[in-house]
Amino acid sequence: MLRLIFIVLFLLVSINIHAQTNPIRFDVGDLKPRGRVEININPELWPGYINIKCDIHDVNNGNNKVIIHISSNMNLRQKIILNDVKFDLPFQTMLSKKLSTLSIYGLPIDGSRGSSSYLTIHNADDEDTISIKNCAVTPGVPEERIAGEVAFCPSKIECLEEGNLSSCKTIGGDPQYWGDLPQDRPIEKGTYTFNYASYRYESPATATAWCVYLNRNSKNLFVTTKSEAAYLEPLHDNFTQWNTDSTKNSTCGGSFPEYCPLTRIAAFGFIGNNANDNISVNGIYIQPISVSNSAQQIIYERAKDACYGRNPCVFDVNSRSLNIGNIIVDMDKKMKILQINSKLSTGYQIKQIEGLNTIKIVKLN
Repeated sequence: MLRLIFIVLFLLVSINIHAQTNPIRFDVGDLKPRGRVEININPELWPGYINIKCDIHDVNNGNNKVIIHISSNMNLRQKIILNDVKFDLPFQTMLSKKLSTLSIYGLPIDGSRGSSSYLTIHNADDEDTISIKNCAVTPGVPEERIAGEVAFCPSKIECLEEGNLSSCKTIGGDPQYWGDLPQDRPIEKGTYTFNYASYRYESPATATAWCVYLNRNSKNLFVTTKSEAAYLEPLHDNFTQWNTDSTKNSTCGGSFPEYCPLTRIAAFGFIGNNANDNISVNGIYIQPISVSNSAQQIIYERAKDACYGRNPCVFDVNSRSLNIGNIIVDMDKKMKILQINSKLSTGYQIKQIEGLNTIKIVKLN
């Protein structure tokens, strides 16, 4: 539910957000000259962070000054983007009549302190009106965690047919990380909502993240990380609900997957064309970790000595003794792949799997 309070005397529109939908949608409408809108977010919604996105433009002659102020219980840096251009606080800009998209990422919500955070959009013009519509509030992460490659479980699973696994689809989250649904479960038609996440650690080769879902009859379904993306681990900070035991196994429960973020370890994935494909740095063979019959990982601990004093570091990709190209990796950013160079004349190509920090060797016809 949204409760809107209009205080005409002070030209203030106050929007108090209490809804439990994802995303929360609302319109502000027209904001008169010298008017302000204050958007208050209930801290019990998503303790952690939120993102807000709105369509905004000048209604009149396009020469309008807008000021955005953010107040929160925590002194963290937010990211504000207007039409793909990043701004820092205090934010002040001129609007035109052309429709613009305003995005604010990483607004902190501190539920433990029992008071809401808010942002204020101020129409600082004396004559012109601005329009603010199609706003959406979603759980989010601050810029620092976005840079750390945060991943979330799907928000739910929808099954359209009774007993038909192929009719079930995951919705939301980061689908590039998650594999197929289990084949050994009875399927009931309907919605399975997120219940908890789990992380099981026995060794780097067997570390697996799980997302578990329940339907209205308490029947469960789950998804696990794909073998080519099995380099996720729990992300711990003050706002997550991960609990980890002495063996590194972790569980995390909450109403939304955003309570249970995962992040990529310092590694890149590697899927070879045959068992003799390998990775080296300056002739030094890097021992991979085998995740499945085809998927392997090159982790930081095993590559750091060969890459010492080199960043970015160049990893040669070989098929048997034939060098088929290289990849350039930023060792300081959790081994993020920056560039791929293939020697197509060898009959092979190195490709990066979309959305993943994983390469695959493809044999050309």
